[in-house]
Amino acid sequence: MKKMMKVLWKKGFLSFVLTVSFLAGAIAPGGYVRAAAPAAIPATLSLKEATGVCSGSATAFNVNSTSFESSKLKFYREMLDGVHEKNNASTKQNAPKATAAEDWFSVAYMLHQKRGKQSSTSNYNSRMEAMRYVTIAEYNNTNKISNNEYKNGYNWYIHRSGLNYSSSLSGANTDIRKKLYDYYLAQHTSSSNKKGWNSGSQSATNSFSALTDTTNRDVFWSVLSLNRTDGDKRRNGHGSALIAVFYDFKISPVLQEDKGTTYIRQRNDGSDRKDSFVSSITNNSPQNVNAEYTGSTENTVSHTSNINGSSSYTMGHSVTVGTNVNFGAFASGSIDYTFDYSNTVEKGWSKEESVSKTERKEDKSSISLPAYSAIMMKRTTSDSEEVTTYNCPVLLTYKVMLLEHILNASNDEAGADTATLGVFGSDSISAREDLKVYLTDNINIKDTNRNITWSELQSNSDTKNAFQYAKSNTALYIPMSSAGATYSVNLKTINVTYDGLISTQPLSKIETTASDLNLLTGNSLTISNIRVKGINKAGTDYIGFNQDKGHWIITSADGKEDVSGNIASLSQSRSGKVTLNAHKPGTVYLEYVIDENCYATASAPMAYMTNRQLASTAILKVTIAAKKTAVPTPEATKLGSVKAAKRSIALTWKKITSKVQKKRIKGYQIQYSTKRSFKKAKTKNVNGYKKTRVTLKKLKAKKKYYIRVRTILKINGKTYYSKWSKIKSVKTK
Repeated sequence: MKKMMKVLWKKGFLSFVLTVSFLAGAIAPGGYVRAAAPAAIPATLSLKEATGVCSGSATAFNVNSTSFESSKLKFYREMLDGVHEKNNASTKQNAPKATAAEDWFSVAYMLHQKRGKQSSTSNYNSRMEAMRYVTIAEYNNTNKISNNEYKNGYNWYIHRSGLNYSSSLSGANTDIRKKLYDYYLAQHTSSSNKKGWNSGSQSATNSFSALTDTTNRDVFWSVLSLNRTDGDKRRNGHGSALIAVFYDFKISPVLQEDKGTTYIRQRNDGSDRKDSFVSSITNNSPQNVNAEYTGSTENTVSHTSNINGSSSYTMGHSVTVGTNVNFGAFASGSIDYTFDYSNTVEKGWSKEESVSKTERKEDKSSISLPAYSAIMMKRTTSDSEEVTTYNCPVLLTYKVMLLEHILNASNDEAGADTATLGVFGSDSISAREDLKVYLTDNINIKDTNRNITWSELQSNSDTKNAFQYAKSNTALYIPMSSAGATYSVNLKTINVTYDGLISTQPLSKIETTASDLNLLTGNSLTISNIRVKGINKAGTDYIGFNQDKGHWIITSADGKEDVSGNIASLSQSRSGKVTLNAHKPGTVYLEYVIDENCYATASAPMAYMTNRQLASTAILKVTIAAKKTAVPTPEATKLGSVKAAKRSIALTWKKITSKVQKKRIKGYQIQYSTKRSFKKAKTKNVNGYKKTRVTLKKLKAKKKYYIRVRTILKINGKTYYSKWSKIKSVKTK
């Protein structure tokens, strides 16, 4: 079953109703039936306004954002900056684009014109307000413009900040004031011309009283600023700004009409899945007890809706469809497993659970429950599933706060005035809906939230154009983009059976009966078969301890892990066998550490024991001694014939052809003496392994001589000898 959508939806609020038609289908065996990808969402969708909120319809326009799943802030920015078709507005090339964010400046202008802060100089005020609306309607980029075509002879600078981000409303307060001062300084570099900012001090910009909340939240804001730089000297630097603040963002999905490829279905028989859980049957005593547990077989059909990436967003509205629609259907016994889409979505989003119906059968069994243990049950789940995939249109709604900042031109050192023109939107309706109610249905009713009757703005010569723009754009368009979505219908069979035990006491220590280890350098020892066991806090065997859920490490005398490998190292074969390898003489320690995602208790099955929490663990001292170097030993030879002559002896021996370390022997050494102990013996070396005879001369006549022979080997400049052959004797003539 697909992951459940994590949502905080408000029931009973605005719903965008579309006509929808679906084909119900039962799941068939044979795996998935693949289909083409679902169709993309259209450029616009006409959405009927919810009954009880406002009349008529709204238009969702496709921004084509690709950031819904990857970046929440980027998604918000792209949605606010998305361009829609402009109605009842200037067609000049440099006019501002129609975006969800930009549209609100027409509303801000109307409110400022009707009830905002004004200059005490009426002539200056009328010029400033004329320039303000011209800027909103026809000028976009920062530039120097003249109002000659509206009012004679004055120049202004337009500053548009675009969307900026702050992490709280109070943070936006600081950031906006800094931006306004930066705009002011851009045209006023001379201290003598810094009028209206109390000698140029940034701190002189009054705080916005509505922007004091320090709660962390996503806030975007945009500034439209007019600064006067040329004209009569008295009013250099004076001007005003309108600010739009967007916050408390929410997402609303829309279920659109099925046009054949809008919704794509895949079917699958599924497979078995197994997991375990702790039952309520525990034995927290030191004796075994008899217990009874219940197994069960359960069939459940669940319907779940999911929009990819939605877990990071606050959801704004529940969804209502025009007809009672079924996504997939199952039948089992007497239970009806069919649900309508609206019920499923509201249930899943508000309570983080799917809609389901269940049949259940139970059976009971007995068991002898060991000391300090609880029963684990195994749940085997077999799923059959139909998944409908579609591209879900998602709408962005939010609250809007409109502010103003005025530098009064009546004196040279005028302080800045700030005011809140209006706040739009609440927990139940969006800013757009709040505005539309008063531009349409309640146009002649006093808007107590903004302290104005909007019909007055419709007829006023200074604001009627802005009113028509707001009604045709701000109150009509909703930014929309696409998010991948699924609707899953899942038939689940669950078998619950006994699956072992879990300890009720925490793991306390690790013990071993193995002795300390002694190795020679160059040798290795398999340590996988060194047995350890877990002991619980009560001092008995820890139920469920598994030696394979841990491993050995090498530590130094101070208990710190030694991974240098200087004295010893550990290696592991493909089969999992762990070997201790001795490299240099010294002392290290083998310490057993547990895996820190394995050992818990029945009362806290997800609170796993860590190595730091153990009272003690198994530690073995490893002493490594130097390995003695093996001495090369050549093969021994045998004496052959020994024949006496006058004052000489002729002897032979067996030729040795074998090699030691790829070396043949250098030759043979003959030792002879008149004493069997070979005291004061004489030696004669014969070079060459092929030599097999020699004659010993200048011997004493009529004397008995004892003779023996051995082989000579030379490797790397060192000489090695074989064992002596057996002794033979002969008497000279």
